[in-house]
Amino acid sequence: MNLPRLLRRLVPLVPLLLAAAAAASWMRGGFVAVVVDAASGTGDGLARLRELILSAGPLAPLVYVLAVAVEVVLAPVPGILLYAPGGAIFGGWWGGTLSLAGNVTGAVLAAWIGRTYGERLLAGRTSDRLEAYRRRLGEHGLLIVALLRVNPLTSSDLVSYAAGLAGVRIWRVAVGTAVGIAPLCYAQAHAAAWLFAVLPQSGLVVVVLGFAYALVVLGVLFRSRL
Repeated sequence: MNLPRLLRRLVPLVPLLLAAAAAASWMRGGFVAVVVDAASGTGDGLARLRELILSAGPLAPLVYVLAVAVEVVLAPVPGILLYAPGGAIFGGWWGGTLSLAGNVTGAVLAAWIGRTYGERLLAGRTSDRLEAYRRRLGEHGLLIVALLRVNPLTSSDLVSYAAGLAGVRIWRVAVGTAVGIAPLCYAQAHAAAWLFAVLPQSGLVVVVLGFAYALVVLGVLFRSRL
């Protein structure tokens, strides 16, 4: 068996290995558990995350980018809670830049996972109407992702997984995420702490608001019947 073919067969196992590693980290109260707790706003998660990032010393920026990327891939809640410690530790400019880098990295990984397994799940189960929707999503994927990411309450991981499942090209997901979230990342690094002090602490409220916004965007884009 040649090496390229072997690598192609092993690629689908990568998300499973990552999921297993993440589950082990979460069960042991490790890095993933700290990130998920911080993103969910539960307990002292934010304080623990800040302590974990600061303990990395010169590697603190890399740890923060990794934390945001992990949140995007694993936690089905908007990651705005993670921008507060980013802004507090690195300042508004660098905190926003690093949160943007983490968001794009996580979005690419989530879209790749969605695309890798989506093609297998949909194989032999597609209809003409579904394929028409997938083609339309593929054509306008960059715009859709950008519009959904403009809203700070939209869950980036759900958008990215859905884009990958719909067959949107990975580079479109990356560019759409960057374009949509860049104008807000820097403001969020400054304002996230204040925003979540005003909003109810229930993560469910935030998820519902983000889902409602996503429905409005998709409804406008698909208002004409195929």
